[in-house]
Amino acid sequence: MKRNIPLIFGILLLLSAGMSYIEINSVSFDKDIYYHDEIALLTVQISNKGSNSENVIFRAQFNNEVKESSVPSQIFPKESLTRQIPITVPSSENDTITWRVYILDTMFGFINSTEINMTLTKQKYDFGFSIKENQTIKTNFQLSKEKESTLSLNLENLGNIEDEYSIELSGFQTKNIYNVSVKSGSLYIENISLTSGDNYSGIYPFSAKVCSTGLNSCKNYNYTVEILESGSITAESFMTYEDNKIILDLENFYNSKKDLDITFNNKTTRYILDKNEKKRFIFDFVPNSTLSVSNNKVSLLEKEFEELKEEVLESIDGWILLLILLVSIPTIIFLVFFKNKKKKSIYDFWR
Repeated sequence: MKRNIPLIFGILLLLSAGMSYIEINSVSFDKDIYYHDEIALLTVQISNKGSNSENVIFRAQFNNEVKESSVPSQIFPKESLTRQIPITVPSSENDTITWRVYILDTMFGFINSTEINMTLTKQKYDFGFSIKENQTIKTNFQLSKEKESTLSLNLENLGNIEDEYSIELSGFQTKNIYNVSVKSGSLYIENISLTSGDNYSGIYPFSAKVCSTGLNSCKNYNYTVEILESGSITAESFMTYEDNKIILDLENFYNSKKDLDITFNNKTTRYILDKNEKKRFIFDFVPNSTLSVSNNKVSLLEKEFEELKEEVLESIDGWILLLILLVSIPTIIFLVFFKNKKKKSIYDFWR
C-alpha cells in the first residue's frame, strides 16, 4: 500500500493539472513601430477557463532575448488577468521580428503560448501634437438653437513622421469622432457641425479630445459654447398726422416672454411681451419727439419725430399756390382782352 502512495499522488496531480486551462485572450504592443533600444510595453491578457487557481508567469522571447514578469501572478477560476512586460527592443536587420509569448505555471511549467510581430525602424521617430485655436475663431462661439455652426481646430503635428489622430467632440448631446492622418505640419479641421437640438439657450461646456496613435496618449481641450435662442422681436413705428399720434407696433417671435424698455421723450417704461404676442402702443405727439425700444440693452428701434409743422406748412403752401393760380388766370385773360385793338366785347371773346 505504501508503494502505491506516490503513484496515487501523481495521478491526483495529473488530474488536477488536467482540470486547468489558461486561455490567451490578446497580446498587443503599445505602439505600431519601434526603433533599436526603445522600451516597448507588451500587454498580455489571459483568462482561467479551468476549475483551479493558477500561479503563472508571463514570458516573451525573441531568439536569445527573454523577458518575463518578475513576480508570479495568481489567477482564479473564471477570472481574467492582464499584465505588461517591458521589453528593450533588440537590433535586427529585418523590418519585422516575431516574439513568442508564453504562459508558464510555477509548478508544471508550460501552459500556453502565442506569437506577436513587432515592426522595427532604423530611424528614431518623434511623436507629438498640439491643438491651437484658429485665430479667426474665438473660444466662445455662438450657435443658434436648431442651427449649425463651424468649429475650426488647428491640429499641429510636432513630430517628424505622419501620425494618426482621433478627434472626439462632445457636448450638449453631440458626440462625433473624426479620424485624420497628419504629416509634419498643420491641418485645419473645418466644417464640424454642432447641432444644439432641443437644448435651451445659454452657455454650455464643450470639449475636444484628441488622441495620437503614435504617442499613444490623449489630450483634452475645453471650450465654451453660447447657444442663442432662435426668434426675433420686430419694432415698427409711424405717425398719424390727423390725430397727432405716434403708433408703435411690437411683436415677439420668441418662444418665451421678453422684457422691453420703451423710452418716449426720455421717459423709460418696462413692458413684458409674452411669447408670440403682438401689441400696439400709442403716444401723443409733441414737437421733437424721440422714441426708442431695447431688449436687454440691445437697441431694436430709435426714431425721431420733428417734421410735423413743416409738413403742415407745405400743405398750406399748396392751397395758397392753387388760390394764386385761380386768381391770376382770369386777370391775365382780362388784360389781354382790353389790349386787343379790335376791342371785341367780352361776349365775343368768350364766344
